[in-house]
Amino acid sequence: MLPKPAPSRARGTGTAQRPTQRTGVRAAALGVAALMLCAGCTIPTAAERGKNAGSSTPSVTTSRNATPLAPATITPEQRTKMRSAWNEFRKKHPGEMSVSILPVGADQDVKPIVLGQPASRIAGGTLRAPIALAASTFLKEDAQLVNSIVASLNSDNAEAAKNVWEALGSGTEAAQKTMKVLRLTGDKTTRVRSTDPENTTNWSLPAQARFTSGLACMADAALVRDSLHAGIPDMTYGFATDGLNLTLSGWVRVPGAENSMVARQIAIVDQGKAGFSAIAVSVKAPDGTRKSAEKLLTTLARWLHNNKIVPAGRCP
Repeated sequence: MLPKPAPSRARGTGTAQRPTQRTGVRAAALGVAALMLCAGCTIPTAAERGKNAGSSTPSVTTSRNATPLAPATITPEQRTKMRSAWNEFRKKHPGEMSVSILPVGADQDVKPIVLGQPASRIAGGTLRAPIALAASTFLKEDAQLVNSIVASLNSDNAEAAKNVWEALGSGTEAAQKTMKVLRLTGDKTTRVRSTDPENTTNWSLPAQARFTSGLACMADAALVRDSLHAGIPDMTYGFATDGLNLTLSGWVRVPGAENSMVARQIAIVDQGKAGFSAIAVSVKAPDGTRKSAEKLLTTLARWLHNNKIVPAGRCP
C-alpha cells in the first residue's frame, strides 16, 4: 500500500465493491495487500495511519462509526482570505500560475476556489487519471491491464498510457467511456477528444478539482488512487515531495516558443485533522523551462499545504 492516503470513499456513485478475484490481481500487480473497500469509508490521514501502526487491519475509518461529519464546504471568509493570501504570494513569485481548490466530499453546488489564470488548458498527462479510471471501471482487470494502468500513472510511461487508451476501444469509444467516469466523479463539462487526447483535450482546473474530489470518494477507484504517486525520482516535485499526497503530473508545451513548458498537477492533499483537499494547479515559470516549473510548482504546493485556510473535508 502506498505511503500516503489511500482513499476508499463512496460518493454516492452507486459503484459496487470489486470481486475478490480482481482484488487479488491488483494486489499482485502492485505488490501490496488489497485495500478493503466499503461505502462511507474515508481516507485515513497520516496522523491516523500512525495511530494504527502495527495493526493487521487496514487503516480505514468509516463515518458510520464516528461523529457525523458536517458537509464539506467553502465559506465566504475562506474565499476572501484565500484571494488575499494568493495576491501576496504572487507578489513574491512571478510566473503564470493558477490553482483550483475543492474540499473532498463537497457537494456539486459548492464552487471551487479559482485563483490566477492558467498558461494552458490542455490536460497533458493528467488526463491519464480518468482514462485509467474508465479502464478500471469498464474493462475486466487482468494482470496486463493492471500493470499498464499502474505504469501509466506512477511513471512517465507513454507506451503504458497508450495501451490503456487503446484497451478502451476505438478513439471515439475510449473518449466516451472516459467522459462517463468524468461525469460519475462530478465533472459535468469536459469533452475528451478522440485523437491524441492528452494533447488535444481542454481540461479546466475547476473541472479537474471536481474530478479529483470525486475520485477521492469513489468506492470502486482504489486501483487508480493506489497508483497516484511519484514512481521515479524525476517526478518528485509539487505535491509529490512529502509522500503524504496522491498526485498526478502532466506537461504541456505551449506552441510558438522554445522554452514554454507548463506543469499541470492534480492532488488529493492530506490536511491533517481537517481532512483532504482536491487541488488542481497549472504553472509556467518565467523562463519557460521544465526545471524552473518544477521548482515553482513545489513552492506553490508547499505554500498551499502550509496555508491553514485552505478548505478541506472528508467523504460523506
